[in-house]
Amino acid sequence: MRIILLLLLLGPQCWAQEPSQLSGSWIKTSSQTHDGTVYTEADDNHFRYTQLKFSESQLRILTHPMYEHKGACYNYYFTDQKIFLSPTHYYEIIGLSEDQLVIRDRTGTEDGKTLHTFIRAETHHQAIHQSQVQSEYRVARYGYTPTLKFPLEQMLDSALTDLHDNIQIKGTIMIDVSNQSVFTSIAFSSTRDTDWLKYLKKNLDQSYPLWDINGFEGAKIIQVPFVLQDVKTEDYEGVVMAFLTQSLVSLHEPLRRQQRWWANEYFAQAIEAHQNKFKNRAIKLFDKSLELNAENPHALFCRANVYLDKGDEDKACKDWKVLLDQGYEGAMDYYKDNCQNAEALAESDKPPISDDPKAIL
Repeated sequence: MRIILLLLLLGPQCWAQEPSQLSGSWIKTSSQTHDGTVYTEADDNHFRYTQLKFSESQLRILTHPMYEHKGACYNYYFTDQKIFLSPTHYYEIIGLSEDQLVIRDRTGTEDGKTLHTFIRAETHHQAIHQSQVQSEYRVARYGYTPTLKFPLEQMLDSALTDLHDNIQIKGTIMIDVSNQSVFTSIAFSSTRDTDWLKYLKKNLDQSYPLWDINGFEGAKIIQVPFVLQDVKTEDYEGVVMAFLTQSLVSLHEPLRRQQRWWANEYFAQAIEAHQNKFKNRAIKLFDKSLELNAENPHALFCRANVYLDKGDEDKACKDWKVLLDQGYEGAMDYYKDNCQNAEALAESDKPPISDDPKAIL
């Protein structure tokens, strides 16, 4: 029973019976909250880039416009207008046409009242391409951007070893397609250290081999706006970047954004490790994911299942108990089936018995 449940959640056997219109790639264009407020890619403070890529049995969720090879990958199944990634993690389809998808996120991390609108990635890309095709100078935007084969932040982290400081930068990376080179223009800097700025610019100007410019045929220059924050604290040193924006507001919480991105990376790696039966590695990766984003109940839920698969029921029960205390109802059945004190917990949830006949009214 335990093995069957675990395979349904994490295993490679998953039967997707989605409508034919769902297959392919979708890019989020807006989010509408319960009070009617609509956020689009122009709202740097509230809008989060999301791309959904549906194949026959897998859904890849990308949350970074520059790294198409990154992202969390899930086996899924479709039933009753719901896209299930696990028994408690699903998207509810509100509307679906040839070129538009409207969903509610019912993952437990959102209130379920926000509507997210997506359009076909090909349609989105083509519309922007047509608006710029007459010019040799293209401006990258969400859904219409060169991508990175390797994280630019990671390259800069290595280059800036021992030189990290608390600095904010706003600029544009100019990818010269014809000369296969990069020129970086810095419009704003919070430092007057010209040597540091020259060193940063030198490294950015050497980034041409990292860029994938497929889809930009006929372009001479591709402009990629960015903001950058170099962080130096007692606990952390590193570079955080936001692309396709010139707003420094998007860097108000750079560590949180960066940590969540890496948390998703470790989560995806942990799922893959467990599917390949590397249980100890999976647990270590779930640990790393939770260290960076303790608010993700799915990492805790999946770690509990790996513990159970290893035969370590005590640790599995501890994780499920934490989830129950947080109101994560999906853990209840697992807890009742596998934990010794589940019966006591169930009894404690029952209303007290009263001798007063009025109490039943």
